Amino acid sequence: MLAASMQRNTIVHSLLFDAKAHPSFKNSFGDSALCYASHINNLEIVEDLIKAKAAVNDGSLHEAVREMRPAIVKVLLKAGHSADHTSTRHEGRTPLGELCLLGDSRVEEDESRQNNLEEVLNALASQGRGFDVYKKWHQKTMLFVVLDNIIDPVGILDKLIERVFNKIINDSENILQVGDYFYSPLSYVEHGILQAPKESWPALTKLLWNHGARRRYYAKRGSQQPQPNALTGKGGAVGLPEDIVKYEDERDKRLDKLKDYEIKYQQNAELAQQQLEHKQALQDQRVKFGKQNLQLKLEAMEITSETKLAIEWRKEKQDAAIEQVKNEAKLEADRKAHQAKMEQMTQEQRAKHAFDVKKLDILRETNVLKAAANRDAVKTVIETNQSNLSFKEASSKIQVKSHKTKMEQMKAKGKADRDSNKARLKEIRAKNGEPSMVMKAVKVASVGLRVVAAVHTLGASEGVLSVGGALVDRLTS
Repeated sequence: MLAASMQRNTIVHSLLFDAKAHPSFKNSFGDSALCYASHINNLEIVEDLIKAKAAVNDGSLHEAVREMRPAIVKVLLKAGHSADHTSTRHEGRTPLGELCLLGDSRVEEDESRQNNLEEVLNALASQGRGFDVYKKWHQKTMLFVVLDNIIDPVGILDKLIERVFNKIINDSENILQVGDYFYSPLSYVEHGILQAPKESWPALTKLLWNHGARRRYYAKRGSQQPQPNALTGKGGAVGLPEDIVKYEDERDKRLDKLKDYEIKYQQNAELAQQQLEHKQALQDQRVKFGKQNLQLKLEAMEITSETKLAIEWRKEKQDAAIEQVKNEAKLEADRKAHQAKMEQMTQEQRAKHAFDVKKLDILRETNVLKAAANRDAVKTVIETNQSNLSFKEASSKIQVKSHKTKMEQMKAKGKADRDSNKARLKEIRAKNGEPSMVMKAVKVASVGLRVVAAVHTLGASEGVLSVGGALVDRLTS
């Protein structure tokens, strides 16, 4: 690096190819020997370092481009250095960014600088897709970076537009956002946001204007767009994109609707205020009429005799008068407080208050209707239950009566069967003299019949009774 910086070509060659020195070593500043050689324009040392396979993309191309060394630039590009490499040593700028920000094309010291600048730009542009003209640095395209050049912004910009940006100067990519606002290069200069020396601003404006640059200045969508000056009529938003134009049109329509709504709202609020004042006046009038009626009543009472009733009415008059005074004072205080409150309320609050009052009235009416409906429903349920209960009681009485009739019939039949069995038993005894097995069976059957009758009395079913009767008939037969 020392030999390269001092342009000791022979020593560099010897160190590289005889001593086998490392060609890509960097110092604490990030500089390599190739950076030094590119900066001072020593083509022989650059070629030796490339031949020794020095590392590419070490910032040396940035140095050659910034210092406008076309021969070095071409050799480095051929050796594999990228035209779009972002060098940390150069604060993340590309070679073109380094030229735009720190380049100096003035010819005071070197008359060939303008030609060298043109050759360097041509060499970079020859990389095709390897050279991105829209590459940004700190969110700025190169057109805005050159406007921040504090050394020679006019000369660099002139060549940049002529050789690189002549066809894309008005592209949508060449728009810079600063806060909520967007600027084209021309508006960027006219609004004085650039960092170039102030004395260069008129020349930059003229240069951009001569190359067909357009004014584009607007706020982001949703923000208030810049308004023209009230006196001059200039300075408003210009060159808005289609989506923002559409958004602004829709917003104007919404604002018109909002304005109409505010007018209607004001009218409704005034109407609600008038209704409220009318209601208050009616209430005051009711209080006044009540006071007059009470006064007339008390005067009529004073005409009557001094009886106990008169004394009581006089006391009531005094109490009523005192209460009336209190009520009047309270009403007056409430009225003043309400009036003060209404004066403090905004139009929106007044409208909301009127809406709430109306909503409360509707809610009260709804509750009254629901309560009436609930009472009718409960009444209907009670009547239905009473009707069902009466029906069940009548049915139970009919069943009891029917059961009682069946019991009486069964008792009569049982008695008849017992009488018949006794008669048959006497006949058999008279005929045979002693009881036989048949008589014993008849006796058993008679006992069974009595059991069946007892079971029926206790609630047995007709099926059991019929079985018992059949058994008795078979035994007796």
